[in-house]
Amino acid sequence: MEPSATDTWPVDSIGLLAADGGSRGTAGSGGGQVLFDDGTLRITRAGGQPWLVIAGEIDEAGYAGLLRAICEVSGGPGDIHIDLAGVQYFDLAGLRAFVLLSEAGAGRPGPGGRCVLLHQIPAPMKTTLEILGWDCVPDLVIASTRAP
Repeated sequence: MEPSATDTWPVDSIGLLAADGGSRGTAGSGGGQVLFDDGTLRITRAGGQPWLVIAGEIDEAGYAGLLRAICEVSGGPGDIHIDLAGVQYFDLAGLRAFVLLSEAGAGRPGPGGRCVLLHQIPAPMKTTLEILGWDCVPDLVIASTRAP
């Protein structure tokens, strides 16, 4: 059973646990790897870097795919960059996934741990993060650059 937006988030060694469901691809546009594409939500890993490019609707239907993609990039070193320019709709569970990712990386060894940088964030998403106070979460940064 896939988790819903109202379920409690399961936690594993990195702070997130991907559920089964969704589809996986191999080749994406611009040399990236498609990690999830259900026709409504598309998540691509840009090159070999910890960059995710997200387009479409982040909602309950794509929740498991979003968690899986986040888990895939969270295991490596360095900051994690997420380009949200193509997001047309989002729900709170999707935003919470980014917050949990930043919390999971905060305890990593090295100078300052690891940050999650949200790039090209749509104005309504930024406003929602600010209303919830999630824009002040340590290691979650609202940036303005585009993905490579």
